Amino acid sequence: MVHARTGVVQSPSGGALGAQLPLFRLGLGGTLSRGNQWLSWIGLDDTVGLLHHAVTRAEVVGALNVVSPNPVTNREYTRALAGCSAVPPCSPRRGGALRWCWDPSGRRNVVGQPTGLARRGTSGRLPVRHPTLEPALRNMLGRTLAPFG
Repeated sequence: MVHARTGVVQSPSGGALGAQLPLFRLGLGGTLSRGNQWLSWIGLDDTVGLLHHAVTRAEVVGALNVVSPNPVTNREYTRALAGCSAVPPCSPRRGGALRWCWDPSGRRNVVGQPTGLARRGTSGRLPVRHPTLEPALRNMLGRTLAPFG
């Protein structure tokens, strides 16, 4: 039996990325608070791949962190998303802007989630196609633009 724990799953069609993408495209996206909060993220395709691998392989048992092996700070996430959106980031955002965009549970996921390392995910040679954020975002958004800055 596998007990999966996912990070913030990235998909332009929903979740945190789906909520932030329109703001970034309008030039209203920015870091949240000081930007030093850690984000354990993973792309939707890698989430599906890791879960499929886990349920089809008898040797995968116990806890499984379904996250990228490379967590990022909110500042790094903002810079990568701004680069993929080809729009410079705005000044830092405070909690009020978050309440406008997300419900309280979504706010917790974006602002204060502890870092989940992929010790049992990618270190066991489980398939992760996009281990770093910016290439993963570019793949999801279908862009190959030069990064901002």
